[in-house]
Amino acid sequence: SGEGLREPFRFIRKSKRQAAAAEPRKASSGAMASATSGTSGGASSPLTSANDYEAAIAESLATMKPKFGPVRILLQQAMGKGLKLSLNTWASVMSSFASRGVEGLSSVEKLHKLFQSSGPVLLEREDFHPAMQLASEAGDLEHVADLLHDMVCKGFEPQEDSYTLVFKACRRHGLDFSTKSFAEKYFCAMMSTGIEPKASTLSEMDKVVGKPRRSFLTQYL
Repeated sequence: SGEGLREPFRFIRKSKRQAAAAEPRKASSGAMASATSGTSGGASSPLTSANDYEAAIAESLATMKPKFGPVRILLQQAMGKGLKLSLNTWASVMSSFASRGVEGLSSVEKLHKLFQSSGPVLLEREDFHPAMQLASEAGDLEHVADLLHDMVCKGFEPQEDSYTLVFKACRRHGLDFSTKSFAEKYFCAMMSTGIEPKASTLSEMDKVVGKPRRSFLTQYL
């Protein structure tokens, strides 16, 4: 009968749907196994260098919605072996989870603590901004201010982007009176150096103190 002829095709469609549903689960479990076993992409060779770990982390972040657990394991394994991952790798991980807003807040805080415990060495100007980005995303005002201070002590003049990260840290931290005062202090410091802030920097400051207050400070300075 016609019903009997259609039955095999229903079975084929059902099997295809089941196989498609199983693929993400297989990929996820494969990534977890890779992280916990210290291998990349299911290969048998262990991760031994910083480059190996950075490649494995980049692969984990390339998925549609990476999980923090496997990435954290890779970071901890690299640290346990005394390997120094690049600051850009840390910043990429932070950006990936910070972009999720409230959902990624817990991961951001854990990542920031992990980064601080790794003992980063900041020697060049370009080392400071990735480190400040991590502190900024975590809303750690004390750390971002310390980094800015260290930058100056090493003879590097803060740039506009440096101050933008300070204002972003303030926004992430929470907009109480002391945080707004903190932002105003650094806004005045930035303006006193002759920097003419771009719209993106002003917008970040406006989110902390409000546009009327920022406009007043600009005119006053």
